Order: sequence, then structure tokens, then C-alpha cells
Amino acid sequence: HTAAEEDGVLAVPAGHKLAPPEAETADARLHRELRLEHVQVREVAAMIRRLLEEKDDLEGARRLAPNLARRWDAHTTREERDLFPNLKDLS
Repeated sequence: HTAAEEDGVLAVPAGHKLAPPEAETADARLHRELRLEHVQVREVAAMIRRLLEEKDDLEGARRLAPNLARRWDAHTTREERDLFPNLKDLS
């Protein structure tokens, strides 16, 4: 999901970096921030995977799962509201 969005929907940030430049448009900022949220979601998912695969720590993974769910929910809500606001009109 995140790779497809990054390849086909979100603009590449200036200088290919996720740090904010001195000046950027609102659209460029939104795209950069959504990419950063993708990184954060992937990192939490990777932590959960490491806990399960490397440490056999089911309880640790369970403690991180709500964090991943909150981040994913907030991200998709933001995409729907800010990136694809006209999609709600199609339903």
C-alpha cells in the first residue's frame, strides 16, 4: 500500500529528503508528511515483526499493536480528508 502510493500518488520531496525545506507549498508539505507517516507505520510494523520473529515476544507485540492501529487510522483519515477529499462524493 505505502509503496504504491509513494510510487504513483505522492510527489517526491525536494532533495529526496523527508526533512522540511525552508520553503514548500502546502501540497509538497502534505506529500512529504504522508511519506513520513508511511516510514513511521513501517517502523512500528517492523518492531512488531522483530518482537515476534526474533524474541518470540507476543506480549510486547500486543503492546505495540494499538500504536500501529492508531497511526494507520490517523494516516488513512488524513489521506481521505486532505489528499483525496473528492472521493467521499463518489460513494
